[in-house]
Amino acid sequence: MNENDIKELMKSIDEISNELKAVSETFETSTQQLNQKFKQIDQCISKTKTKTKMYNDLWSEWQEMNVQVGNGSENERSKYEKQMEEMKKDLELTKKISESISSYEQNRSYFLIGLMGNAPMKLWNEIDRAKFKTEYNRFKQHTLWVFLLFPLLQLYFHFNIFLHQIHSLYLFYYYTSLAIRENILKQNGSRIDYWWIVHHYITLFVSLLFLVNLTPTHPAVVTGGVYLIDYFMLWQGIVIVLQMRYQEKRHYVRKALAKKNAMDVRTTEVIDERPHGDFEFLVPALYITYFFQLIIAFYFAYVCCAQEFSCFYDRAQMGLLAMCWTILPIGNLSTLVKVLYRKRVIHNSTNRITHAFNKAKQSFTSIFDTKDK
Repeated sequence: MNENDIKELMKSIDEISNELKAVSETFETSTQQLNQKFKQIDQCISKTKTKTKMYNDLWSEWQEMNVQVGNGSENERSKYEKQMEEMKKDLELTKKISESISSYEQNRSYFLIGLMGNAPMKLWNEIDRAKFKTEYNRFKQHTLWVFLLFPLLQLYFHFNIFLHQIHSLYLFYYYTSLAIRENILKQNGSRIDYWWIVHHYITLFVSLLFLVNLTPTHPAVVTGGVYLIDYFMLWQGIVIVLQMRYQEKRHYVRKALAKKNAMDVRTTEVIDERPHGDFEFLVPALYITYFFQLIIAFYFAYVCCAQEFSCFYDRAQMGLLAMCWTILPIGNLSTLVKVLYRKRVIHNSTNRITHAFNKAKQSFTSIFDTKDK
């Protein structure tokens, strides 16, 4: 070891120390600026709340004045009609601005508040938002195979109390995780249909009901109800796999066509547009899934009413399961029908516009052809 080596080492240490000090100063300055910006954002939200109250008062005044103008003479209507329309446009623009700002506060759900307190879950960084959405999709993809594995194991080994408990515990974790993630996505601008969040509330409650007090002597086990659930979950898993493939293909197309925003996610319980090509069978497959859910609901209702139970809790458990399995297909079916109807209306409107455009084009062409002759 010589003196030059020591000097070089000291120089390297000084250089990295100075660089890190500069980085630290930049970091602290940026953090302070960022916190200052967040304070400004909070002030904007607070001001928006105040202005929203003023907007509501002004909107009421405009409605009253509009009625007065409508009931007035012809001269008054012609004199003030244009001004009333301009005021209406200004009020509508004000409402849009107010809603876009106040949505930061309004999108909080009681579910998240109950789990995490009344704390904001807004991700302001676009990279963080994109990563959160990617992790949501990745979670559904990676856990889907576990979703399929448990029904297969239970059908192979028949009813096993330990395997059943693990399966129910996994489903509770799965649906709770989805509900939390979807609430955060909703707060960060995702247009996910609120029914699917409610859907996961119900399914996590169902998994909790399955988790407790389901023994080998339980009527739902003796009459084969657990196997009916296993067959359904196996079928549902297969449908979800096919839907996931279709939605993955269409998701990027819809984003390119501006039909989805950056935080919209792929749904696997329903479709967001009518399938075509090799995936047309998805719609009847979904109808079969919902019909299967209704059969399960009728089964639990039958067990609740016709079987003997050792305690009231077991009967109440079957009754609650029957209610949940009735709500699920009704909500799923109504959402699917709404999507298909909306797409059909848009498709018909597009066809009418195209037909009218072609007809007008032909008319103009024939006029010019006549002039040329």
